[in-house]
Amino acid sequence: MNRVFILLLVLLSVKVHAQAIAQRSVAHPGITPYINYNAFDRNKDHLLSSPHVKNVLVIFHWRDLEPTPGGFVFEEAIGHLLKETKKAGVGLALKFWVGPSSPEWLYENGVPLVEVTGGADWKYPYYFSKEYERYFYRFIDEFGKYAKKLSAEDLKHIHFLQVCEGSTGDTGPYQGASKPINEAYEIEKEDWMDYRMEVWEKYRTAMWKDGRTVLPMLFTDDGNTDRERDWQLANLSEFGVKKGQFAHGYNHNYFLRLMDPWQNLQDKARQKGVLLMARGEFDNILLRQDWVKEDLALVFYWSALSALFHDINYWNPAISIIKDPELFLDGLDMYNTHVSSLGDPFQAPLAFCAMRRMLDAADTETFPENIYGKANPKNEDRFKKILSGFASKGAKIGDDTKLGVGPIVSRTRKSDNDIGWMVYRGNFFKHLEQIEPETTSEAYWNVDTTKYGRFVRAFKKDSHSQMYFSLDKQFFQSEEPQGVCISVIYKDSGNGNWELLYNNGQKVASAGKIENAGTDKWVEKVFTIQDAVFNGKLDKSADLILKHIGGDNTFFHLIELERTGNVIKSN
Repeated sequence: MNRVFILLLVLLSVKVHAQAIAQRSVAHPGITPYINYNAFDRNKDHLLSSPHVKNVLVIFHWRDLEPTPGGFVFEEAIGHLLKETKKAGVGLALKFWVGPSSPEWLYENGVPLVEVTGGADWKYPYYFSKEYERYFYRFIDEFGKYAKKLSAEDLKHIHFLQVCEGSTGDTGPYQGASKPINEAYEIEKEDWMDYRMEVWEKYRTAMWKDGRTVLPMLFTDDGNTDRERDWQLANLSEFGVKKGQFAHGYNHNYFLRLMDPWQNLQDKARQKGVLLMARGEFDNILLRQDWVKEDLALVFYWSALSALFHDINYWNPAISIIKDPELFLDGLDMYNTHVSSLGDPFQAPLAFCAMRRMLDAADTETFPENIYGKANPKNEDRFKKILSGFASKGAKIGDDTKLGVGPIVSRTRKSDNDIGWMVYRGNFFKHLEQIEPETTSEAYWNVDTTKYGRFVRAFKKDSHSQMYFSLDKQFFQSEEPQGVCISVIYKDSGNGNWELLYNNGQKVASAGKIENAGTDKWVEKVFTIQDAVFNGKLDKSADLILKHIGGDNTFFHLIELERTGNVIKSN
């Protein structure tokens, strides 16, 4: 059948009815390490007994599931995983690699073998051959038959199936820089994107039952456009995306280019009542980078905050982190504590704001070209001139060869940079946002070698010495007094005095005053409040204020709000 005609059928396929989905939340979010199926049994004791692991993402090669032509072993392989994970109370997610993970017998049955140069020495099938399509689509159909026969309990236990079309879970047919030696096997991007959508429709059709897919489908979103995302929104009542950058560290270039499409997709999903989830990895490649190895605990902790800020429901650390978790405990705990608060603020038990600033050389409003030089990612002088104005506050360049490079290359820096190109510039927060952070507080970097000292904010003495915070209006949806605990993590240095202010419905009230004791340690202070009203009636429409009273300045890392009353539960 002509591929253009098939794609037309895909785009015209039935739209879903999503009114029952709107009030649901993502199932069992949390730390979800990834592992190859062939390594599962020898690592299952670590995976299934870890207090940090909520789910396991198991990667299958096609050849694992169809080792001989037509010899499908779904029941043996996936059934084994269901048994083990259910017994341990750990959720399951699946991912099927095809392309270079295809069975060897394909090439003995008419599928052209594609040899490549310029990348990994892997074998690839020619995806557009009739023989490959016949065998691949038969595999999808047979999996759909298997999935539709699973019990409701088993289906609920599998949180998603990641759909792969080409090289591993990437969005291209060939890995990285690999190119076919035979030019006849080169594939144009437009043709490949059409093919990817055709594969999605095959999976959708194979798993369709009672108006939905029996397992949620998850797609790699890198490279997708509105066309691909609109298909997902129109044809699926729930689905997920892999966001390759947001959980892979915290300071990479070009984050700004990725944030708007992700926010737009989330907004459209909410409007349509479609349940949307996301996953992201912290993998072994990242663990090997020099800037990461400088302080594993610090990088992992701030990566957890980045994953939360960017709404990653299933964070996928490498298995090595789960097997030897001591350095990573703070990040694991931070992520698992807050991940259930992603999504609907009305259902969130927690809100937080972690203080942070990145300098962005692409920001011509803050750093005009007539002062700092032409805004170009290759203009190294501009980066250094901008940073020089913040060096006294601890900002540094750790690797000047990676200042304006692309997002993947920027991960390979030798040491961390506090300036980049099209980086996300502000705090990491969820439901609790600082108001006008750059005009009401001062950002500092690297004030000490702890994870809390990596990024901080302090009072700005020429702006009434107050920092203002606004709680999402949907968090309580009420002007009635609320019981909350407010935790503030600050550095107990110098002789500074400060307090936390809130609105008790009648006036500005103090939750407590703090006198720093000069221990130079990081301290967490918990303020318990029974009569807080969150209606934005404080100065600058704030709900909470940190106020400097006198003495030295104070460095702040994080402010967190926790409900102490009943939390609204999802259906």
